[in-house]
Amino acid sequence: DFLNNDVFNVHLRVDDDKSGTNAYIDIYSPPGPQGGNNFNYASPADGAWPGWTNIGGAPFEKNPRKEGYRQLCLRKEQKNFFIIVDNKEIAKVKNAGLLVITKVFISIDAAAGRSGSMHVDNVDIDDAFLKGSKAVGRQNKLPIIWSELKS
Repeated sequence: DFLNNDVFNVHLRVDDDKSGTNAYIDIYSPPGPQGGNNFNYASPADGAWPGWTNIGGAPFEKNPRKEGYRQLCLRKEQKNFFIIVDNKEIAKVKNAGLLVITKVFISIDAAAGRSGSMHVDNVDIDDAFLKGSKAVGRQNKLPIIWSELKS
């Protein structure tokens, strides 16, 4: 969940630094009056900068977890990645080089000299969908997944 209706951009990036491909996907949304409704992505299979691809957005939906916030989800199925905003799929991205996600990076940035606010809450990293298991409890989810990513 994120709120970027001020001056900051939001980024969600996943990397594979174990297979040697340097592949990643970076999802980026600039701020605006609707806050996070203009998404772009970069998805190189070899780590080279490909430039941004604009994918637009989705109608703003009421967020049951945090009012006024957008929900951003990146779901991986083999070599396909689905970018989902407020439970609506807005893009399907293929990245043949991104075999394993070993890093998850959530960040904000803005033009030099700008000040404002940005909020990121309720970060869930979960592979229960792929394993067919029940989700790990919120208080344990991040440490468990983080330990799996580090190994």
